[in-house]
Amino acid sequence: METRYLEFGPFRLDSKSKVVLRHGKAVPLNLQAIEVLITLVGRRGAVVGTDELLRSVSRETPVDQTNLIQNIAVLRHFLAEASETSSYIEELPSNGYRFVGPVRDIAVDTAAGDFLVVGRPVERHRGRQARWGIATATVSVLAVAVLWVISRHNNITQPLTPVPLTSYQGAVGFPTFSPEGDRVAFNWNGEKEDNFDIYVKLVGPDPPLRLTTDPGIDFTPVWSPDGRSIAFQRFHNGILDILVVPALGGAERKIGQLYSARYDGDAASRQLSWSRDGKFLVASGKADPAEPTSLFTFAVADGKSAKITSPPPSNLGDFGPAFSPDGLFLAFCRVTAVGVAELYVGRIGPDMQFDSLPKPITSDRREAASPVWTPDGKDILFVSTRMGPRTTLWRIPASPLSVDTEPARVDFAGERVLHPAISSAAHRLAFMHYNFDTNIWRIPIGADGLTMGAPAIVLSSPRNEFNPSYSPDGSRISFISDRTGSMEVWISDSAGGNLMQLTNFSGAVPGAPVWSPDGRKILFDARLEGKSRIYLMDAAGGKNDCLTSGQSSDLVPSWSRDGKFIYYASNRNGDMQVWKMRADGSDAKQITTQGGYFALESPDGKTLYYSKYPRRIAIMNTPFWKVPANGGEEKLVLENGPAFSRNFAIAEKGIYLVPTSRAMGRSSVQFFRFSDKSLHDIARLPHRAEKGFSLAPDGKSLLYTQVDHQESEVMLVDNFR
Repeated sequence: METRYLEFGPFRLDSKSKVVLRHGKAVPLNLQAIEVLITLVGRRGAVVGTDELLRSVSRETPVDQTNLIQNIAVLRHFLAEASETSSYIEELPSNGYRFVGPVRDIAVDTAAGDFLVVGRPVERHRGRQARWGIATATVSVLAVAVLWVISRHNNITQPLTPVPLTSYQGAVGFPTFSPEGDRVAFNWNGEKEDNFDIYVKLVGPDPPLRLTTDPGIDFTPVWSPDGRSIAFQRFHNGILDILVVPALGGAERKIGQLYSARYDGDAASRQLSWSRDGKFLVASGKADPAEPTSLFTFAVADGKSAKITSPPPSNLGDFGPAFSPDGLFLAFCRVTAVGVAELYVGRIGPDMQFDSLPKPITSDRREAASPVWTPDGKDILFVSTRMGPRTTLWRIPASPLSVDTEPARVDFAGERVLHPAISSAAHRLAFMHYNFDTNIWRIPIGADGLTMGAPAIVLSSPRNEFNPSYSPDGSRISFISDRTGSMEVWISDSAGGNLMQLTNFSGAVPGAPVWSPDGRKILFDARLEGKSRIYLMDAAGGKNDCLTSGQSSDLVPSWSRDGKFIYYASNRNGDMQVWKMRADGSDAKQITTQGGYFALESPDGKTLYYSKYPRRIAIMNTPFWKVPANGGEEKLVLENGPAFSRNFAIAEKGIYLVPTSRAMGRSSVQFFRFSDKSLHDIARLPHRAEKGFSLAPDGKSLLYTQVDHQESEVMLVDNFR
């Protein structure tokens, strides 16, 4: 049986099967690129116009001139064409393209294994071939040995240095390599910073190709093993769609749907992974909004899904699935509480179910996210808050038997690292590096309570300030800042001066500092050794008294109006609920039964208004409820509550809140009036509001946290192994 090829340089093109070989191995080009190459090689030496090239491409997916240009760029890269030469594909402006260079017509007898150049008989000299084969093999072994020594020396002596792959205005994240490692897909909110879509670009200075344009938020792209498609998730109206799009653009195809896998920690995981055979996608999400986030498989062919993990109900769930290079194991992160996540690994069978319960490979009760396997399958890279609130990159053996092994930090990646990705083919590492600066602002409120003046900054630094709280007399502000390198509790005067640091945790993560009604104490939560507790300290500083204990997570405290009780969120009975205890930590009592998180008393002390823990289907949104201060019937107040759980304040006549933003990078302040249950949009903020909100005791101003600077880029590291 005979197969015919067109040969040029190290490449062989099979136009019948539409396959390109390089040194005998198939090159993972998409079908459209191969069809363009077939046309150019078939018309070698002649100029082929863009219209003819477009007609030659299969119509299985839409194609236009933008796709054609991207296909040409991909072909040039694969054909190792330098930017200053035209060794194979030559572009003629306004005319088209031309394939240049010698091409040979090759016939292969697949039965005998003989290669014949058409028009010339093959010579068979078996003895001579055998002798030359032995000599060639010897030389090859020596060459491989020399190259191994050289590469080993280079790996030891050459430092690994991250360089920017993207330098765009706005936020770029979730990088993922194509199988051959020469292209990277990512999400970007665009030049106008108005919406996150999926983009693809070649490694190098080439511009990106935009693959999606939907108004939904597109994120966590992942490349198919054959390099032809990219799967991603799209968030819209509280739902996550799982879709697949051709890697060079075209029609999207929906694979499945889940409720959102929302986790608001310091580190974020990618939520999709493609099985090695390309038949399945594993995604993080929920089949039921009330359940913890779990892992699900989706058959790419027909969308059939199955749940493969069942985290305990008290957990936030499982995130960040990642298949090992051989496809036999799956790693993921199990989030037990806010800021606490461990890495798990389990062997997964051909039915896409775990053979046995996955086992943890970390146990430090910090936050681990975005696992990715090294090419040899022995180690896992991940991001973590092990050294403080700024995420760093780490490496750990993948075996569950190594649970006591201390991870090693990947120092060259620096701080503020997210979403690592590895290309085994190109020996490359990519990751997202972000810069995030939040400051505290004040906005004046008019006498009618429904008009607001121009906002002004109160507390700022090159780092982060958030979770502000007015003192009872309005003369001081408590807040959280990492201006000294670690997250600590601070206080200032009402103008942002006379700063004083109250805590010195140096690694713990405190939050939600609030003043006692008499102004003498400050209440806050802090995560020490992975366990969140409620603490009380003098407003002048000094010793911290821990008010809660046990294995639960206790968070976001607030005071009763008379100062005799403390409300807080706890998962000690399973799900996160609002609890109430005396100011000394005694007589704890559960108040809510249907879920609850941050709670504030009404001015008369009779009603408790609260947000639920963000386990519902809406990203960055929590429904708003009320309950009698001593427990009772729980009633819904607002379905579209604050964007962050603490972004509301109770006034005499109603509730101020910052709801989910409908515009990318913008927020608004709303007022819900008790008398007629009307909702008023009273202020547009210039940037997105973050964690923290506080109403002045006289009702004349609001403090809020604002994202004043947010940018990110994808960094690239070559020679990574």
